Amino acid sequence: MPTISTTRPEAAALVAVPVGGAASHYVLPGGGATVLWRRDATSDSFHPGGRIADFTAVQALSVVPQHGLVEIRLADGGSGFIDASRLSPGDRRMAQHAYCAFNAGAPPRNGEVLSRHGQGSARLAISNRSGQPAVVKLRDPSGRSVASVFLEPGGASEVGLPDGVYRPDFAVGEIWSRACDSFATGMRAQRFAGYGSVPGLSPLVIPPDLSLAPAPVDIPDQAFEQD
Repeated sequence: MPTISTTRPEAAALVAVPVGGAASHYVLPGGGATVLWRRDATSDSFHPGGRIADFTAVQALSVVPQHGLVEIRLADGGSGFIDASRLSPGDRRMAQHAYCAFNAGAPPRNGEVLSRHGQGSARLAISNRSGQPAVVKLRDPSGRSVASVFLEPGGASEVGLPDGVYRPDFAVGEIWSRACDSFATGMRAQRFAGYGSVPGLSPLVIPPDLSLAPAPVDIPDQAFEQD
Protein backbone atom coordinates (compact mmCIF):
# COMPACT_ATOMS: atom_id res chain seq x y z
CA MET A 1 0.00 0.00 0.00
CA PRO A 2 1.37 3.48 -0.82
CA THR A 3 2.74 5.47 2.12
CA ILE A 4 2.60 9.21 2.79
CA SER A 5 5.71 11.00 3.99
CA THR A 6 5.52 12.89 7.28
CA THR A 7 8.07 15.49 6.12
CA ARG A 8 6.83 18.98 7.00
CA PRO A 9 5.97 20.94 3.80
CA GLU A 10 5.69 24.47 5.20
CA ALA A 11 8.75 25.80 3.36
CA ALA A 12 7.80 24.33 -0.01
CA ALA A 13 7.12 26.73 -2.88
CA LEU A 14 3.73 27.40 -4.39
CA VAL A 15 3.03 25.18 -7.37
CA ALA A 16 1.42 26.45 -10.57
CA VAL A 17 -1.65 24.91 -12.18
CA PRO A 18 -2.81 25.53 -15.77
CA VAL A 19 -4.55 28.88 -16.34
CA GLY A 20 -6.46 27.46 -19.30
CA GLY A 21 -8.65 24.42 -19.63
CA ALA A 22 -11.73 23.39 -17.76
CA ALA A 23 -11.58 23.75 -13.98
CA SER A 24 -13.69 21.28 -12.01
CA HIS A 25 -12.83 22.29 -8.41
CA TYR A 26 -11.16 24.98 -6.35
CA VAL A 27 -9.02 24.86 -3.21
CA LEU A 28 -10.74 25.69 0.06
CA PRO A 29 -9.02 27.71 2.81
CA GLY A 30 -8.10 25.74 5.88
CA GLY A 31 -5.88 25.66 8.93
CA GLY A 32 -2.68 25.91 6.93
CA ALA A 33 -1.13 25.44 3.52
CA THR A 34 -2.77 22.97 1.16
CA VAL A 35 -0.03 20.43 0.52
CA LEU A 36 0.69 19.18 -2.97
CA TRP A 37 1.81 15.57 -2.85
CA ARG A 38 4.01 13.94 -5.49
CA ARG A 39 3.83 10.23 -6.11
CA ASP A 40 7.04 8.22 -6.28
CA ALA A 41 6.16 5.25 -8.44
CA THR A 42 9.41 3.45 -7.56
CA SER A 43 8.71 3.32 -3.83
CA ASP A 44 4.92 3.57 -4.24
CA SER A 45 4.81 6.49 -1.80
CA PHE A 46 3.70 10.14 -1.60
CA HIS A 47 6.03 13.01 -0.69
CA PRO A 48 5.27 16.73 -0.21
CA GLY A 49 6.14 18.64 -3.37
CA GLY A 50 4.84 22.14 -2.73
CA ARG A 51 1.73 24.06 -1.76
CA ILE A 52 -1.41 25.18 -3.61
CA ALA A 53 -2.81 28.63 -2.84
CA ASP A 54 -6.32 28.94 -1.40
CA PHE A 55 -9.09 29.38 -4.00
CA THR A 56 -6.89 28.12 -6.85
CA ALA A 57 -9.06 26.61 -9.59
CA VAL A 58 -7.90 23.11 -10.53
CA GLN A 59 -8.80 20.28 -12.86
CA ALA A 60 -9.38 17.00 -11.01
CA LEU A 61 -8.18 13.90 -12.83
CA SER A 62 -8.78 10.96 -10.49
CA VAL A 63 -9.34 9.95 -6.88
CA VAL A 64 -7.10 7.89 -4.60
CA PRO A 65 -9.78 6.83 -2.08
CA GLN A 66 -7.50 4.87 0.24
CA HIS A 67 -5.62 8.07 1.08
CA GLY A 68 -8.41 10.61 0.54
CA LEU A 69 -6.41 12.32 -2.22
CA VAL A 70 -7.40 13.78 -5.58
CA GLU A 71 -5.03 13.92 -8.52
CA ILE A 72 -4.90 17.33 -10.23
CA ARG A 73 -3.25 18.65 -13.37
CA LEU A 74 -0.19 20.91 -13.01
CA ALA A 75 1.15 23.62 -15.30
CA ASP A 76 4.28 21.62 -16.18
CA GLY A 77 2.11 18.94 -17.81
CA GLY A 78 2.44 16.57 -14.89
CA SER A 79 0.13 15.97 -11.99
CA GLY A 80 0.05 16.08 -8.20
CA PHE A 81 -2.29 15.11 -5.39
CA ILE A 82 -4.12 17.12 -2.75
CA ASP A 83 -6.41 16.27 0.15
CA ALA A 84 -9.96 15.75 -1.15
CA SER A 85 -11.37 17.57 1.88
CA ARG A 86 -9.67 20.78 0.67
CA LEU A 87 -11.57 20.80 -2.63
CA SER A 88 -14.99 22.19 -3.55
CA PRO A 89 -16.68 21.63 -6.92
CA GLY A 90 -16.71 24.77 -9.03
CA ASP A 91 -15.23 26.56 -12.02
CA ARG A 92 -12.90 29.58 -12.04
CA ARG A 93 -15.73 32.08 -11.68
CA MET A 94 -17.07 30.23 -8.64
CA ALA A 95 -13.56 30.19 -7.19
CA GLN A 96 -13.35 33.96 -7.65
CA HIS A 97 -16.71 34.51 -5.94
CA ALA A 98 -15.62 32.31 -3.03
CA TYR A 99 -12.37 34.26 -2.69
CA CYS A 100 -14.23 37.58 -2.69
CA ALA A 101 -16.72 36.42 -0.05
CA PHE A 102 -14.00 34.99 2.20
CA ASN A 103 -12.00 38.24 1.98
CA ALA A 104 -14.96 40.62 2.07
CA GLY A 105 -13.80 42.51 5.15
CA ALA A 106 -16.04 44.65 7.33
CA PRO A 107 -19.45 45.51 5.80
CA PRO A 108 -19.54 49.13 4.59
CA ARG A 109 -21.82 51.63 6.29
CA ASN A 110 -24.45 53.59 4.38
CA GLY A 111 -22.87 56.50 2.54
CA GLU A 112 -19.32 55.23 2.96
CA VAL A 113 -17.01 56.47 0.21
CA LEU A 114 -15.18 53.32 -0.80
CA SER A 115 -12.67 55.05 -3.06
CA ARG A 116 -11.93 58.61 -4.11
CA HIS A 117 -9.63 60.18 -6.71
CA GLY A 118 -10.63 63.82 -6.45
CA GLN A 119 -12.04 66.40 -4.05
CA GLY A 120 -14.52 69.17 -4.77
CA SER A 121 -17.36 71.29 -3.44
CA ALA A 122 -20.02 70.09 -5.89
CA ARG A 123 -22.53 67.92 -4.00
CA LEU A 124 -24.28 64.97 -5.61
CA ALA A 125 -27.29 63.46 -3.79
CA ILE A 126 -27.70 59.71 -4.38
CA SER A 127 -30.45 57.37 -3.26
CA ASN A 128 -30.89 53.62 -3.55
CA ARG A 129 -34.49 52.56 -3.87
CA SER A 130 -33.69 48.93 -4.62
CA GLY A 131 -34.11 46.15 -2.10
CA GLN A 132 -30.38 45.29 -2.21
CA PRO A 133 -27.15 47.03 -1.22
CA ALA A 134 -25.75 49.15 -4.05
CA VAL A 135 -22.49 50.81 -5.03
CA VAL A 136 -22.39 53.84 -7.33
CA LYS A 137 -19.24 54.84 -9.22
CA LEU A 138 -18.95 58.27 -10.81
CA ARG A 139 -16.65 58.15 -13.85
CA ASP A 140 -15.03 61.13 -15.53
CA PRO A 141 -14.65 61.36 -19.35
CA SER A 142 -11.42 59.33 -19.17
CA GLY A 143 -13.38 56.43 -17.64
CA ARG A 144 -11.69 56.76 -14.25
CA SER A 145 -13.82 56.34 -11.15
CA VAL A 146 -13.56 59.64 -9.27
CA ALA A 147 -15.60 58.32 -6.34
CA SER A 148 -17.53 55.20 -5.39
CA VAL A 149 -20.23 55.20 -2.71
CA PHE A 150 -21.96 52.37 -0.84
CA LEU A 151 -25.68 52.61 -0.14
CA GLU A 152 -27.82 50.31 1.98
CA PRO A 153 -31.21 49.17 0.63
CA GLY A 154 -33.37 52.29 0.66
CA GLY A 155 -30.38 54.38 1.73
CA ALA A 156 -29.37 57.89 0.64
CA SER A 157 -26.24 60.00 0.88
CA GLU A 158 -24.29 62.90 -0.64
CA VAL A 159 -20.80 62.85 -2.10
CA GLY A 160 -18.51 65.77 -2.87
CA LEU A 161 -17.05 65.92 -6.39
CA PRO A 162 -14.91 68.30 -8.42
CA ASP A 163 -16.84 70.36 -10.94
CA GLY A 164 -17.11 68.42 -14.17
CA VAL A 165 -19.22 65.86 -15.98
CA TYR A 166 -19.69 62.29 -14.86
CA ARG A 167 -21.24 59.04 -16.03
CA PRO A 168 -22.65 56.85 -13.25
CA ASP A 169 -22.11 53.12 -13.03
CA PHE A 170 -23.99 51.20 -10.36
CA ALA A 171 -24.19 47.65 -9.12
CA VAL A 172 -26.46 45.78 -6.74
CA GLY A 173 -25.79 42.46 -5.05
CA GLU A 174 -24.91 40.85 -1.75
CA ILE A 175 -21.72 40.80 0.36
CA TRP A 176 -19.61 43.73 -0.78
CA SER A 177 -16.00 42.57 -0.99
CA ARG A 178 -13.36 45.15 -0.20
CA ALA A 179 -10.74 42.77 -1.59
CA CYS A 180 -12.40 42.52 -5.00
CA ASP A 181 -14.20 45.87 -5.23
CA SER A 182 -17.38 44.03 -6.19
CA PHE A 183 -20.30 42.10 -4.73
CA ALA A 184 -19.42 38.48 -4.03
CA THR A 185 -22.85 37.11 -4.94
CA GLY A 186 -25.80 38.08 -7.11
CA MET A 187 -24.10 41.09 -8.68
CA ARG A 188 -25.69 43.02 -11.53
CA ALA A 189 -23.84 46.06 -12.86
CA GLN A 190 -25.27 48.77 -15.13
CA ARG A 191 -24.02 51.95 -16.79
CA PHE A 192 -25.88 55.15 -17.58
CA ALA A 193 -25.82 56.09 -21.25
CA GLY A 194 -24.29 59.55 -21.02
CA TYR A 195 -22.45 62.14 -18.97
CA GLY A 196 -23.97 64.92 -16.94
CA SER A 197 -22.92 67.76 -14.69
CA VAL A 198 -23.27 67.33 -10.95
CA PRO A 199 -26.35 69.64 -10.80
CA GLY A 200 -27.81 67.82 -13.80
CA LEU A 201 -27.36 64.38 -12.22
CA SER A 202 -28.53 65.34 -8.73
CA PRO A 203 -30.54 63.77 -7.27
CA LEU A 204 -29.29 60.49 -8.72
CA VAL A 205 -31.74 57.65 -8.11
CA ILE A 206 -30.81 54.05 -8.75
CA PRO A 207 -32.28 52.13 -10.31
CA PRO A 208 -33.69 55.00 -12.37
CA ASP A 209 -37.28 55.38 -13.47
CA LEU A 210 -38.30 53.10 -16.31
CA SER A 211 -39.19 56.23 -18.28
CA LEU A 212 -35.52 57.30 -18.42
CA ALA A 213 -34.32 57.28 -22.02
CA PRO A 214 -31.92 55.94 -22.96
CA ALA A 215 -32.04 53.39 -20.14
CA PRO A 216 -28.88 52.16 -18.41
CA VAL A 217 -27.30 49.09 -19.99
CA ASP A 218 -25.85 46.01 -18.35
CA ILE A 219 -22.06 45.82 -18.20
CA PRO A 220 -19.72 42.95 -17.29
CA ASP A 221 -18.69 42.70 -13.65
CA GLN A 222 -15.08 43.25 -14.70
CA ALA A 223 -15.98 46.60 -16.31
CA PHE A 224 -17.60 47.79 -13.11
CA GLU A 225 -14.67 46.63 -10.96
CA GLN A 226 -12.18 48.75 -12.92
CA ASP A 227 -11.19 51.84 -10.99
